[in-house]
Amino acid sequence: GTMITLHTFFPLEYAFPLPLMPLGIGLMTLHCIIGVVAAIVAQRRGLSFRRWIWIGLLGGTIALIAALRTPSKL
Repeated sequence: GTMITLHTFFPLEYAFPLPLMPLGIGLMTLHCIIGVVAAIVAQRRGLSFRRWIWIGLLGGTIALIAALRTPSKL
């Protein structure tokens, strides 16, 4: 039989056509790095790293801006 995978319903090529694949992967990686930085900033301000790592990975740059604008709890 045929194996059904996520690519059956949503091939990655739809999100990033082959010539743009490296750009897409690079942007997703940068987004995640910025999210981790947001979590570190939040932790240094006395906020929960575990909460902010999720906020950061989902929000990227917006999460970093929010972490920088959040008052310190220390």
